[in-house]
Amino acid sequence: MKESIKISVLSVVIGSIQMIIFLPDGYSCIDGKRDIISGIFYFMPIQFCVVFVYSIIFKPFQKSIAKYFLLLIILIFWLYCNKIEFVHRYACWSTYLEEEINKIVLYNSIIPCISCIISFYVGMFYFEKR
Repeated sequence: MKESIKISVLSVVIGSIQMIIFLPDGYSCIDGKRDIISGIFYFMPIQFCVVFVYSIIFKPFQKSIAKYFLLLIILIFWLYCNKIEFVHRYACWSTYLEEEINKIVLYNSIIPCISCIISFYVGMFYFEKR
């Protein structure tokens, strides 16, 4: 239980950093008026719950495949959050096709997602060895 809470909190901290890096001006556009903190408070509790339940059920410290699957789940969630933010911030003001939106979000998410997923993996490794 303690490990599950540590992993979940770590995922929220690093996920918040990922959102801060991805959002260019520090504004979340869920409704067009809020700041980055509102976006973090909107998305990160969902991530916390998913990671917490997953880590209780599958024990990622005991099974390496479960650890990598958790990384994949988090990466997909971050890409989903980035797509939502991009659609509400830019795509609603222009004529983007769905394929263009996906390409732009993937391209702009490469640096934040890769650096944060590596940080999350290192953090998990640190907690595993403690």
